[in-house]
Amino acid sequence: MPRMWAQYGDRHRGVCLVYHQKKLAESIHNQLQERTYRAQKVRYLDRLLPEVQVDPAYTVNIDVLEDWGNDAYAYSHGQQFAERLYFEKAKDWAGEREYRWVVFDYDDDIYVNTKGSLVGIMFGAEVDVSEIKEIIKLTKSYALFYRQLTWRNCAPWYNYGNQVWT
Repeated sequence: MPRMWAQYGDRHRGVCLVYHQKKLAESIHNQLQERTYRAQKVRYLDRLLPEVQVDPAYTVNIDVLEDWGNDAYAYSHGQQFAERLYFEKAKDWAGEREYRWVVFDYDDDIYVNTKGSLVGIMFGAEVDVSEIKEIIKLTKSYALFYRQLTWRNCAPWYNYGNQVWT
C-alpha cells in the first residue's frame, strides 16, 4: 500500500476513495447494462519478452485493419484479447489487487454515478490539514468515514480521526 500512495497518490498528497464493493458493482452494472462491458479481477503474472513479442494481442493485422477500418478493428481486437489487454499485469503490481470495469462500446464520455457506494475517504500522509477540513466540509452530508495514513517507525499506520479536522 505505501507504494501505491507514492505512485498514484501524488507522493502521499492525494486521497483514496473507499467504496462498498458490492454496492459499487451493482451501481455500475445497473448503469452499464445497455453497453458491452466486462468486469473482473486483474490477474498478475510475468511473461517473457519473446513470448510477448509474438503475442497476437500486441500486434496489429494491417490487412484486416485496412479492410475493417480503425473503429471496427479496435473493437474486435479489444473484445478478442480483453483478458490480456485489460485484465493482466506483471506480478510486480500484485499488491494493487485491482478489479476493473472495461466498456467496449461508447460514443461519448461515460458517467457512472457512484452515490450510495462511497463509504469513506483516506488521506495521504502529506495532505494539508486545511485540505482535509475542506474535503470533510464538502462531504459531511454523505456520512463517510475519514482516515489518514501516517508513518511510525517506517511503517504505515492509520489516523482514525484527528480532532483538528472538525
